[in-house]
Amino acid sequence: KLARNDVLNIDKGYFSSMTTFMLATMDSISKCKIIEPIDIMNKMCTSLILGKYTNNGKVYCLDNETINVLNYYIKKNNLDYDYNENDLNSYSLSRLIPLCLYNTKYEVKFEKLIQTIGLTTSNETVILGNYILFKYITNLLDGMDKYKAIKFDIPNIFKNKYIKEYKCSSSC
Repeated sequence: KLARNDVLNIDKGYFSSMTTFMLATMDSISKCKIIEPIDIMNKMCTSLILGKYTNNGKVYCLDNETINVLNYYIKKNNLDYDYNENDLNSYSLSRLIPLCLYNTKYEVKFEKLIQTIGLTTSNETVILGNYILFKYITNLLDGMDKYKAIKFDIPNIFKNKYIKEYKCSSSC
């Protein structure tokens, strides 16, 4: 069973699931040298089962939808979970910082970005918000002025085949 704690006031020094998922993403990027959503998902599941990327073996602050997604992936070993479109979880935010930093040296391909954001949600508002934040942060990291950094074209990501038809291209 996965550790669950709905209370955000966990003891000082313990990692929330956001930190754990960010560390799993960083480890995947470090070892694969590319953005590979399947490897990131495997590492997130490993963190929940074995307590990896935590400081006490438990992951705190998980919502039911994320627990369901990860348990489904563990049992079925695929990403075709029937997401709750109303779920507004923010776990995808924890994967953005490593993606933004990776993008300063190597380009994050659009489809890999959308696939990685969508590992724990299919809510279009969450995916769009993450995409906008990713673009803004990477523009800032590229040295753009904060007012110019927010001006970019937003693609129609919801008609993009990468959201619904993800196929793993490689694995580490």
